[in-house]
Amino acid sequence: MPEEEEHHRTTTEMCASLPAQKCPSLPVLHPAVSSRL
Repeated sequence: MPEEEEHHRTTTEMCASLPAQKCPSLPVLHPAVSSRL
């Protein structure tokens, strides 16, 4: 689903611009996104 991918992309970009400690739940909520990083 395009919307789903867009949301993942946005979340990834937001977390990428923040320290890892600010986004500790990213790998837990989006394992697919985490594996791509």
